[in-house]
Amino acid sequence: MTKILTSALTLLVAGVCVALPPGVYIPDSLSASVGNPNGKRVMRMDGFGTWIDNVIAPATPSFSIPLSCAQGPGDTILVSDQGNDNVQRFSNTGVYLGVFINFGAGTGNPRGIARLKSGNYLISLGDLDQVVEYDSNGNFVKVFASVSKPWFPVQLRNGDVLVSRSTAWGSSEPTPPQVMRYSSTGLPLGVFVEGYPFSQQVHELADGNILVSVFSLPTTAHPDKGNALYEFTPAGVEVAKYNVQGPRGCMELTDGSILTTSGTVITKFARGNPTGTVLSGFGGGTSSWRMIMNTNSPAPIKLKAALQGFAGDGNGLPINVTITPTTGSPVSFAMTGSSASSGTLGNPITGTKITTLRGPATIDIRGPRCLSRRLNVNLDTWGYESSTIQLLAGDANADDMIDLFDYLILSSGYETSDPDPGYLVNAGADFNMDGTIDFFDYLLLSENYEKEGEAL
Repeated sequence: MTKILTSALTLLVAGVCVALPPGVYIPDSLSASVGNPNGKRVMRMDGFGTWIDNVIAPATPSFSIPLSCAQGPGDTILVSDQGNDNVQRFSNTGVYLGVFINFGAGTGNPRGIARLKSGNYLISLGDLDQVVEYDSNGNFVKVFASVSKPWFPVQLRNGDVLVSRSTAWGSSEPTPPQVMRYSSTGLPLGVFVEGYPFSQQVHELADGNILVSVFSLPTTAHPDKGNALYEFTPAGVEVAKYNVQGPRGCMELTDGSILTTSGTVITKFARGNPTGTVLSGFGGGTSSWRMIMNTNSPAPIKLKAALQGFAGDGNGLPINVTITPTTGSPVSFAMTGSSASSGTLGNPITGTKITTLRGPATIDIRGPRCLSRRLNVNLDTWGYESSTIQLLAGDANADDMIDLFDYLILSSGYETSDPDPGYLVNAGADFNMDGTIDFFDYLLLSENYEKEGEAL
């Protein structure tokens, strides 16, 4: 019996039995008391901002000042604890599994924690002015970057890393407050934005814009920058300001709205609307909400497809895509070419779908008069971006096979051109879509004869 229980716990920690429940995870660092029974916890909301439960129970003994969460190895939950100078690990049901990383009393001050595409983790250490990298087993890898008073690191979809700094510009801090940009290996790439004092959480939206929670009041040097949530383009140009006092956390929700934490308050904003709605109903008591983790934040699936032999004007040319997750309902959309896309490998037709799907999935791509292609992918926080997918031409009757029936259609319409009746009846055999069924179409069919679509 002991062996069975041990094996079950091992599977749970490894993430084999139960996946991390989807939702929005927010630590509450306020001490629990008789009047505040829900302090020292991590609560979970759904993707629209409705409270679900306390996934890590109130008054958790291991907590001192929990600040930030990250999805841990094996679908566990990692929580950085500023007061205990460590990162703690919990099961996906909130069971304490021990210290994942210990920085030593008074030598760490861990603030933000972020999971990288590699599976490693970045943690900002305020006492050491460093962002450090650890592997998925909790082993030190390297000092990723030396940053004055770092607060929150985040890896963008292009691989770069942004790090916010909790500084204000004044006599005691001659360097202006900045959000810094680094390569995926820690090479400095310059300043993303400057002058926004005491920036805390940073988040990349599905469309590539960046949110920055600016905690402190404006400085004399920058009276227009402070104490609000800001939205920037990927180039660092400010495009929106959301009115919230002392924001700490920021995150995009399932419906594209924006969630912020600000001390005891959680506010939801419609995208681009400076005035938000204060949310309530989080299990009672007063709270001090910190950084936000969303296991289902919207992310883009970016695809590129080229139709074999096609070199014409792609304007209005549809390529149909179906994304089928292992669990959940399929999502379909059409990639429609523009006059700038010819479908050749050098100039493919592109399409983007914003989705909250996660985990293993298949992506089926079907183009006109071509065989289908199937991609087996794993959708994660960063979404997915394909290289150029070539769709093989020769399927005149759209049955996802190239065979005798396609040859007969081509033969029937051979050497006809639009708008000849013979062409119109057999237009499916004009594989390169140049308005004529001829030897070039025959060559495409011959090259792919007896092949079948991957999504058949």
